[in-house]
Amino acid sequence: TGSSSDKGKTWFSTSSIKERQKVLEQQDRYLDSLICWSKAFAPLLRKARESCIRNNIVGATALYLRFIASHLALAGSIFKEEVQFDEQENVILKIISLTEFLIHDLAIREARRKVNFMFDSGVIGPLYVVAVLCRNPRIRRRALHLLETNPRREGVWDSVLAAKAATAIMNIEEES
Repeated sequence: TGSSSDKGKTWFSTSSIKERQKVLEQQDRYLDSLICWSKAFAPLLRKARESCIRNNIVGATALYLRFIASHLALAGSIFKEEVQFDEQENVILKIISLTEFLIHDLAIREARRKVNFMFDSGVIGPLYVVAVLCRNPRIRRRALHLLETNPRREGVWDSVLAAKAATAIMNIEEES
């Protein structure tokens, strides 16, 4: 039933356990690097917020948002149970809050320029992470609402398509 290259390979083989261990060690190094970055970035974030210069505040907030969403997605990739995301609700709410701040600022900027596209990533990726991973229906729908009511494109991300994909995933999960 299997190909000749599959002979002798099982999910529980020593090599697959060793491979998994390597992946987990690499993931720990990535998480440690993100934490180091966050510690180094904290004084810059504080200075940007204290500066009262809107561009500095927005830029620093966008970087902080990316850090939080990246950390959640990377840490969550080893969660064995979906309920472990429930323990991350404060982090998820922080992503929503930062995203709302950035969307407000982007709306002001884009209204002047009549554009809803940017080459850089901004709010769509973090909102998509929340909409797909969060199990709290109220928070999940809040993320979906932000994606749907703020149509925009950021690099390869499209908020409307991201909302549709996340909604499909949510519907499948809620049906089962």
